[in-house]
Amino acid sequence: MATQDELFADARGRMVDSQIRPNRVVDLRVLSAMRTVPRERFLPPEVQALAYADQDVPLGSERYLMEPMVFARLLQAAKLAENEQVLVVGAGTGYGAAVLAACGCRVTALEEDPALLAIAGAVLPREAPGVDLVTGPLASGWLSHSPYDLILVEGAVSEIPPALAGQVRQETGRILGALYAPGGRHAGGDGRGDRLWPKLYRVVRLRDAAFAIASQSPGVFILTVRPAVWLAVWVAGWLTVWRHWLTGCWTEHSD
Repeated sequence: MATQDELFADARGRMVDSQIRPNRVVDLRVLSAMRTVPRERFLPPEVQALAYADQDVPLGSERYLMEPMVFARLLQAAKLAENEQVLVVGAGTGYGAAVLAACGCRVTALEEDPALLAIAGAVLPREAPGVDLVTGPLASGWLSHSPYDLILVEGAVSEIPPALAGQVRQETGRILGALYAPGGRHAGGDGRGDRLWPKLYRVVRLRDAAFAIASQSPGVFILTVRPAVWLAVWVAGWLTVWRHWLTGCWTEHSD
């Protein structure tokens, strides 16, 4: 008879082969890491049976472990490089940080919830001893280990916290997170909305201002409160949208 560890290992392999690879995740480091890191050990005992289900798993305190496919696509969008310095904001029980460490990154995991910190503190030393687990307000990031090559906001948010922009490496730093529309599903609640998709942000600096541009979207998230910069980028964004619309109309009439 198979042991519980063997059953979980089999479920882990099926998660990668049936949920993640069919959804266009081809990064071999991500696939290998998610096939290796034991997701069930980062969950409270009462929900370990859901470890490899195709869904978000409740962690308590209105927090969730992200659905495997969505998390895998987030990591693939990051285009991870060996030995990159990564900050995980809202690290929860530490699973995402452990996967990033298995991908060859140097990881700082930031969490503020005591119950989730207790689980992470018990599991990470065994499963990912190189991860540095720290505690503090999530929106403030973790300045002492900056600059980061990548900041992963684990879970879904409606906006990127402003303090994070100043903690990424200039020119090459990026911020990664899943956004939800108002009324959709998010990390802090149990609503059911549209499926979440990853967004990668390129941090751009203009003098003492910094803001993030979504790589595959005309939307712009401003990461400072400088009104003049906000207005300039907002106008530029709308001008871009109008230009694309007018070009499309002109093309249709020309045809």
